[in-house]
Amino acid sequence: MHFENARLAVEFAYDALGRRLFKHSSAHYKPCREAGSQWNRNEHERKQRELGCGFTRYGWDGDQLAWEISRRSTRAPPGARCTTCSNRAASCRWRRR
Repeated sequence: MHFENARLAVEFAYDALGRRLFKHSSAHYKPCREAGSQWNRNEHERKQRELGCGFTRYGWDGDQLAWEISRRSTRAPPGARCTTCSNRAASCRWRRR
C-alpha cells in the first residue's frame, strides 16, 4: 500500500491477516543546485527528522502487537534503534529501550 502527498511518500506492507509488517516514509526533497552536495544531504535529513520519516517493522503475537522497531534517522549510528515491546501480563504497559 502506498500513500503520497506534496511533503512525503509512505509505503506500508501487510500480511494476509491484515497486520502491518512495516512502514517506510521518506520526505520529498528537491536539491538546491546552487548548494553543495553536503548541504543538500543535511537539508534532506533535516526534513526527514522534521516529518518523523524512517523505517518501522512490526512483530505480532497472534493478533496482539508484540514489538515494533524503528530507525528514524538515516544518519543515526549503526544499530541505533527505538524498540517498543508490549507485555501481555500488564496489558497497557510499554517498554522502550
